[in-house]
Amino acid sequence: MNKRDNIFTIKPIWIIAIILLIFPALLIHLGSLTFIEDEAIRAIVALEMLDTGQYFVPTINGDFYYYKPPVYNWVIAFSYWLTGLANEWTSRLPNFLFLLLFVGLIYRMTKEHLGKYWAFINSMMFLTCGRILFWDSFLALIDISYSMLTYLSIVLIFSLREKRYWQTSTVYFLTAVGYLMKGFPSLVFLALSFGAYYLWKRQWKGFFHLSHVLGFAILAALIGGYYFVYYQYNDVQEALGPLLDQSLRRTVVSNGLLDSFLHLFSYPFENIFHFLPWSLLSLLLFNVKLVKKAFANEFIAFNAIMFLANITVYWVSPGVYPRYIIMLIPVYFTFFLYLLKLHWEANTRWISYLKYMLFSLLAIAGIGILYSLFEEKVQAIDYYLIWCGFAGLSSLALAFVSWKQPKVMLPAMIVGLLVIRIWFNGVIIPTRVNDDLGSIVREDAKRIAEQYPDFAIYGDSRMDRTSSFYLAAASMKANERTKEIVGARPLIYDSYTYPVDSLRDLAVDSFRIREFDRMGYILK
Repeated sequence: MNKRDNIFTIKPIWIIAIILLIFPALLIHLGSLTFIEDEAIRAIVALEMLDTGQYFVPTINGDFYYYKPPVYNWVIAFSYWLTGLANEWTSRLPNFLFLLLFVGLIYRMTKEHLGKYWAFINSMMFLTCGRILFWDSFLALIDISYSMLTYLSIVLIFSLREKRYWQTSTVYFLTAVGYLMKGFPSLVFLALSFGAYYLWKRQWKGFFHLSHVLGFAILAALIGGYYFVYYQYNDVQEALGPLLDQSLRRTVVSNGLLDSFLHLFSYPFENIFHFLPWSLLSLLLFNVKLVKKAFANEFIAFNAIMFLANITVYWVSPGVYPRYIIMLIPVYFTFFLYLLKLHWEANTRWISYLKYMLFSLLAIAGIGILYSLFEEKVQAIDYYLIWCGFAGLSSLALAFVSWKQPKVMLPAMIVGLLVIRIWFNGVIIPTRVNDDLGSIVREDAKRIAEQYPDFAIYGDSRMDRTSSFYLAAASMKANERTKEIVGARPLIYDSYTYPVDSLRDLAVDSFRIREFDRMGYILK
C-alpha cells in the first residue's frame, strides 16, 4: 500500500463525533415544519388505510388515489399504529430510519472494494450532501426508501454476477417492491441497468438467460397479485392510466423538444449545485490519465456505467426533481471517491484545490452563521446565541483544522456539515415555521376538527391534502364526504368549488386552505 494512502485513516474521535452528531442533526425539530403537499398525500392515505383497514386501494377523503401504489403508505400506517399518533414526527420517522439503513447499506456494499475508511467516508458523503442533509432527510416522502431499494438492486447485479439465478431473482424481487412503492420507474431502472451491464461485459447471451424467466415470474407474481386484489375493489385500468401519466409527466413526452434540449445543458450544473459539496469531486475528471486508471477497477467502472446508463432518462426530462436520482448518487460518489484516492496517491494539484474549496466552504459557513446573530428573525428564536455560537465557532475551528491537517479534511467537512445542520434545525426551521402560511393552515384545520368533531366534507368540495390530513389526524379517522344536508351536522365546503356568496352568508366559521390560498367554510 502506498505510504500516502496510509495517511487516510480515521481516528476514533472523528468516528465518535460523526455518529454522535448524526442523531441531533437528523432529529431536532423533525416534526416542526408543516407538511409539504406530497408529504400530506402520503400521510392522509396512510391514515385512511389504518382507519378503514383497506390497505390495497389507496384513497383520500374517500376518493380513489391513483398516482402511487400503496407500499410506502403501509410503512407510515405502521408508524401511526405503533405510536398511536398521526403527526409530522411519526410520519417522518420512517424516512429517518430508512436513511440510516441506506447509509449502512452504502458502507456494506463498498467496503470490500474501497476499504473501511473510504467506505465510511462514502456513506457519510451521501448523508451530508446538500440535497439529502438540508431537504430530503426531514420529509415524509417515498424517495429515500425507494432509492435505497433501487440502489441495492443495481449493485447486486455486480455483487451476484457469479450466481445468475440469485442475481435475477433478487433484483427482480426488489424491482417489484419498488414498483409497488413508486410505479413504472422501477421497470426502467431494471431494463437500463441490466442492459448496460451486458453491453459493458459483452455478454450478449445474458439478455436471453433462463434466469430472467425466473426473475420475470417473481416480478409478475408480485405485481400481478397486487392488481388481482385491487381489481376486487376497483377497475385496474383506472389505476394504471394515472400511474403511467405520473411517470411521463416530466419527460420529453410531456414537455417538448425545446425544453428537453435546453435541459441537456443545464441539468449537470443543477445536480452539481444540489449535491454540494461532494459534487465538487467532479472536477477530478480533468485528469484523464487517472480516470482511465479508475476504469481499470471493475467495481468502480461498474458504478460509473450504472450512473451514466440510468441518468440518461432524467437528463432528457425537463422539470425532474433532484430527489428522483437519489439512488444514483451513491454510485456517483463511489466512482469519484475512488478517483480522489488515486489523486491522493499521485499527489496531484487537485488535492490542494479540494483542500482550498472545503476550507473556504467551512470558513464562509462559519462567518455566515455568526453574522446571522444580527438578524431580527434569528434573535426571535429561543437560545439563538447558543445555536449560532456553537455552529459558527465550530465551523471556523474545523476549517482551521482541515487547513492545517489535510489528512482530516474529509471527516472534518462531514462533522462541519452535521454541525451546520444542527444550526439549521435550531434557527432556520423555527424561522420558517413562524413565517409559513402552512403553519396557519395547520392550526386552522386542527381548530376546526376540534370545534366541529362530527363534520363532513360537502359534495365535491376540493380540499388540499395538507388540510385533509390535519382535519383527519385529530380523530385518527378518515374524513367523510356527503352530498346530503342532514340536521345540524357541520359541513365543510370551499370557495373554489362553491364560490356562491349566499352559501358563505350561512357559514358559521372559516379556515385557510393553502392550495390556491383560498378559504374553507363551515355550514351548520
